[in-house]
Amino acid sequence: MLAQPSSDLHARIILKAPTQFVVPKMPDAKEMAHYKDRFSSSEQIDNNIKKKFTSFSKYINSARKEVKSLLDACKTEGSSISANILAMEEDHLLLIFEAVAAMGLKRFAPDFLGDPNSIYNLIHERVCIFTFRQIASSFGYAFMGCDLSQVEKPALLTVLYRNFVFGYMAGNVKKEVAAPGRLLEDIERDTMYSRRSSVRSFPYFNNVSSWVLSFVIIELIK
Repeated sequence: MLAQPSSDLHARIILKAPTQFVVPKMPDAKEMAHYKDRFSSSEQIDNNIKKKFTSFSKYINSARKEVKSLLDACKTEGSSISANILAMEEDHLLLIFEAVAAMGLKRFAPDFLGDPNSIYNLIHERVCIFTFRQIASSFGYAFMGCDLSQVEKPALLTVLYRNFVFGYMAGNVKKEVAAPGRLLEDIERDTMYSRRSSVRSFPYFNNVSSWVLSFVIIELIK
């Protein structure tokens, strides 16, 4: 299987967005200005993350708070996203938020509507990709069928991260900024249409239990 499902889940974890309805808060100008002059390139950021990797455990207390709040949120949701997050090993979740704290980030908050190549956004990108590679190579996403050969392709991981953060998530942020509550309405409408479409596909099975329906479909395709 491709690495994309695992990469997307990883981004959701670090963004603390366990459902489709979560719209991450945008960073303010003060947050972004603080990191503007800390680094000059993605390579410098990568080297800094690797240098601090051995001391990530110093940030365990901060990470525990973040993981607890994330898991508490997941337990109140019934989504497949939350279920996958709950299936993660806690040590791997702690690693993610230790890395965020180690890089001096008060929270993982990319500038979704800004330049992906800004130093501020590159810090977030490199932290996310670094922790994803560490966890995936330790088989942390094996339960999702993550293709380890793709984990060794930095350019691919950058594309996956940017597609999710600056494509999908940025689109959600734009919707919410333009009309608060619109994202929830759109998702609920799409879900309703999807259910109606499913019912229309099998009009004679409306009142049939799911296991009976499954048996009938299996028999038809034999």
